[in-house]
Amino acid sequence: MRAVYYHVGNPPRLDCGPREMYTSLYRYINTLDTNVTGLSLFSDTCGGQNRNKNVAAILMFIVQTSNHIKVIEQKFLESGHSMMECDSMHSSIEKAKKYTSVYTINDWLNIFKYARSSRHRSNAQPYEVIELEYNEFYDLATLSNAYLQNTGINTSGEKVNWLKIKTLRYDKDYPNHLLYRYDYTDEFCKINIKLVKRRSTARTEFIPKEADQLKKAYTSMLSISKAKYNDLQKLCKKNVIPSQYHAWYASLPCTTRVLDLNLTLESDSDETSE
Repeated sequence: MRAVYYHVGNPPRLDCGPREMYTSLYRYINTLDTNVTGLSLFSDTCGGQNRNKNVAAILMFIVQTSNHIKVIEQKFLESGHSMMECDSMHSSIEKAKKYTSVYTINDWLNIFKYARSSRHRSNAQPYEVIELEYNEFYDLATLSNAYLQNTGINTSGEKVNWLKIKTLRYDKDYPNHLLYRYDYTDEFCKINIKLVKRRSTARTEFIPKEADQLKKAYTSMLSISKAKYNDLQKLCKKNVIPSQYHAWYASLPCTTRVLDLNLTLESDSDETSE
């Protein structure tokens, strides 16, 4: 039975964009055995979450800073044919939720952990749940600005169509280049990521500095809107939410905003669509 890892951001509020997803992946890769030298990643073609320059930056960062990871290939499945094993995990969680009341993050954590049923598989192990606090997520936009000066023109002078890319390859032997192809069997094309427009020369030395380039995404816990906070307090007063949880809900940070900002839209704005 394969081990399954579920990374969870601690509420009251987090997004599910690339900074959250690929921070979790970065932390997972750092736990791999040192005999692992190459990785293949599979995902759908969602531009806001998977196929954009911010994701490319963190995967490039992993390859160039790791002592043992030499190559990462990121493969995008065909639209309409992107069902993966993780989808069955989500289905199991949805089924487990039907029979459980949820009031706090701890309730969700237990659902995530024990969603894998052992009724039909005696060797089924609980999902391994890793909880991440707000200060453990990284700002991928800052990282991409530091690493990727060029993402639109390849070394042949051709414009790169990111929406057609099927494979991205990050290779320690090509520290200044991002490799890509439009078909799974094509030869790889190269993008010189250090090519600065309007300059006669490009930087040729790649020296990643984790302390300088991997910045924290959040400096404080994200707040919910005042409207949402007031609605939650009303549920507490009506005892829809049990009394033992009232103090936790009362302590939630909130702002004067009427509505919550959509952080996913903020993440999607970094999509590369050239």
